[in-house]
Parts: sequence; C-alpha cells; structure tokens
Amino acid sequence: MDLLKHYPSRQSQVMVVDHKENMGLAAARITALNLAKGEYVIHLDSDDYFERDMLERMYATAKKQNADIVVADYFLSYKKREIYIHCPINQDKNRLISNMICNKEGVGRMVWNKLIKRELYEKYSVRPLHGINIGEDMIVTAQLLFHAASISKIDRAFAHYNRSNLNTYTSSPSYQEVINRFTVCDFLSDFFGEQSHEITDAINRHRFQIKAMALIYSPHIHQRQILSYHPQLSYQKYRHELAWYWRYPLKLGFNGNLRTFNMFRTIVLKLRTAYRYCRDLM
Repeated sequence: MDLLKHYPSRQSQVMVVDHKENMGLAAARITALNLAKGEYVIHLDSDDYFERDMLERMYATAKKQNADIVVADYFLSYKKREIYIHCPINQDKNRLISNMICNKEGVGRMVWNKLIKRELYEKYSVRPLHGINIGEDMIVTAQLLFHAASISKIDRAFAHYNRSNLNTYTSSPSYQEVINRFTVCDFLSDFFGEQSHEITDAINRHRFQIKAMALIYSPHIHQRQILSYHPQLSYQKYRHELAWYWRYPLKLGFNGNLRTFNMFRTIVLKLRTAYRYCRDLM
C-alpha cells in the first residue's frame, strides 16, 4: 500500500487482497485467480522481480500472435552474479511437458515467466492444489501447456529469480514438503493417464528424484518408510537422474544400508552448503 502512494494514477487499477492468516502460496494464487478479471494472468513471487517492460512486451506478443501462453527466458540471480536461462519451446507437446516435469531444458515448471490467457484457467478449471506449496507450479503449468492451442516465445529474459538466500525453502525443503511432491506426481499421473509413454516416464523419473530427496532430507525415523514408496523405481534404472556426488551415498541408501548412507549424507550436505555459500559470494 505504501508503494501505491507514489503512483496515485494507478491506485484504481490495483486490488490489494489480504488473507487474515498465512494460508500458503497455493491459497494466495487460488484467491488471486478467482478475483482476476483481466485477459491475461501472470504471477510474481515476493522475493523476485521483473524488468520494467516485461508485461508490455509479453502482452504485445500475446496479442500479435493470439497466444494462449507467452514464455520468456529468465535470470537466476545470486548476490554478485546472474545466470541467463534459455527456455526453448521448439519441441512437440509431449517433449515440452516431459522436459518441464523433469526440469530439463525447456519452458520451466514455474508460472512467473509465462503470460497466460485467463480463459485457459477458467475453461479447464486449472488451479493449484490447496495446501501444496512446493511443486505447485508444476501442476498448473503441466495442465496449461497441455490445453494451450498456441504457445509463443520471447527470446529475452525479464524475470529475476532470487537465489541469493540459501535459507529459502526451495533450497532446503522439510521432510513434509518433500513428501508433498509425491502428491504432485500422483496428480500428474492421474491427469495424463497412459496417453503418452514419454510423459509417464518423465513422471517416474521425477518420482525417483523425489524419493532420493526424501532420503536426503528426512529424519532417520522415516527412511524405511520412504524406501517402501514406489519400489518399482530402482536405483540402477534411474541413477543418472542424480547429481554425481549423491550417486554412491544414495546407492547405499536405496540398498537399505542407512547407517552408512546417513554418515555420507552429513558429509555431502556440509560440503555442498560450503560450496554454495562460496559460490554465491562470487
């Protein structure tokens, strides 16, 4: 509200909505989508920012090409450097969605680098899952990409994704947040069914990544239970999905040698944290 005082001519165009208590990111986005009246929708997270001409450029492209979705590149922003991330769309629909699920080269899972026609949300009843506040973007993005008749691209980065805070919950998720990611995969599996082997394989690869992450971040008491999740996802088949420094420790973990795994994970986590801290100071 204080910011709006500096732009009195814009006050009539802005609606500020407060939840009485913090209900999480998914609930905030659901409320915003339910109240939105514009032709297109875009999201911005509280610790990120856009270039000044982002909306103007993306909207012009959307109107010129009658696009359901306009995708832009983005920056990973650290304390003293930025990395330009390209988001190509020159793939067929199944490959585009599969790459998004696996977080490979493509448009990305997030909604904040995409201008989306609001009609797409309404026609297909696309909303985040209430209470799922990590991985929620993927549920929305997957459905929107699937239903979009026209996807356009601007070869320029506008959004700055803040990676300078090592304590954000995307860098060190809690055990429950990791488990919630399984709910996201289950939703996608139900949504796509068996219509695409490529997408089904992408969901299973992502499930394996989640299972590995759950082992890494969970307390000892939950690890045996985690190993029972999706037993068909063998280490041998999906080990290439892991960062190289986790492959040997997680081989021990997936084979049930949890005491040795936990010794290695403590060492790896400390080394990785030290490396990221030094990297982000550069």
